[in-house]
Amino acid sequence: MKLWEVKSEIWALLGETSSSTTFSTDRLTDKIHDVTTDVCRGFVTSKLQMSVIYRVEKLPFMEGRYTFRTLQDTVLTADYSVGDTTIYADTTDYPSTGKLMIWPEVITYTEKTSTTFTGVNGGTIKYFSGEKIIPLYVLPTTCDRPNSVQDFKSYRDIPLNTGIKNYEIVGNTLKINGIWSGSVITALYTKNVTKVTDDNSDIIVPDPYGSVIAKLVAWEFANEYAIPTLQNLLADAYTSLQTMYAYYSNPNGNTVTEIRPKSYNFSSING
Repeated sequence: MKLWEVKSEIWALLGETSSSTTFSTDRLTDKIHDVTTDVCRGFVTSKLQMSVIYRVEKLPFMEGRYTFRTLQDTVLTADYSVGDTTIYADTTDYPSTGKLMIWPEVITYTEKTSTTFTGVNGGTIKYFSGEKIIPLYVLPTTCDRPNSVQDFKSYRDIPLNTGIKNYEIVGNTLKINGIWSGSVITALYTKNVTKVTDDNSDIIVPDPYGSVIAKLVAWEFANEYAIPTLQNLLADAYTSLQTMYAYYSNPNGNTVTEIRPKSYNFSSING
C-alpha cells in the first residue's frame, strides 16, 4: 500500500481532504510512522482497555537474513602505537573496508593492501607484534536487533540472548567465537522501521493490512479532536489488527491471544 493511499484513507475517515491544514500531509507522514513502528514491533497497547496488549512474536516482513563466510583470525606483524593509521597483518580474504577487534578495542579500517589495514581509527592502546586480530562482521543498516545465528556446518540455531558465547553482539557487528574459518553463517534479525516520506513508496506493512495503520492513525486524530462520529473506529482498528497478527502468528487462522496482566505500568511501555 502506497503512502499516499494510506493518507487518502485517513482523510476520508476524518471527513477531510488533502488540502486540510489541521491534518496536513507532513503531519500524517509523522503519525503514520509512529503507528507503523508500534505495529511492526508486534506490541500494541489497547487504548480501549488498558489491561489488553495485542502482541505477536514474529512478523515475516520484519525479518531479515545476513549470510557471510567466516574469516581466519590474523595477527599483528608489527607493533601498533596510538595514533597509527596502519595495522600490519595478513589481510587475505578480509573485506576492503570493515571492523576488527584487538582485545578489548573495536578498530575501523577504510582500505587494505595484502599486508596492511589502512585508514585505521579506534586504537587507543599500544599493541605488539603477534597479538591476535579478530574479524568482526558488520550487520546490515536495516538491522534493528539480531535474534539468532545459524551455523550451516553444524546446523545450529542459537538465539543471541541465551548467554552462550559462540556469538556476541559488539556494537553493530557480530563477533563469532570458536567457528572454523570458512563456515557459512546466517544472522537472523529484526529490521528497523524506516520512515517512509515519499508518497509513491510502499509502507512497510504489506497489503491487505495497510488499512490497519490508516484506522489507528485516524482514531488517534479523532480522539485528539473529539470527533464523535468516529467513536467506534478504534474497535474496528483493533479487530483488523488482531486479524493481521493472527495471520502472521499462524497462517492457518488461529486467533491471537490477548495478554491481560493483573497489574502493569502502561505508562512505561515504549512502543
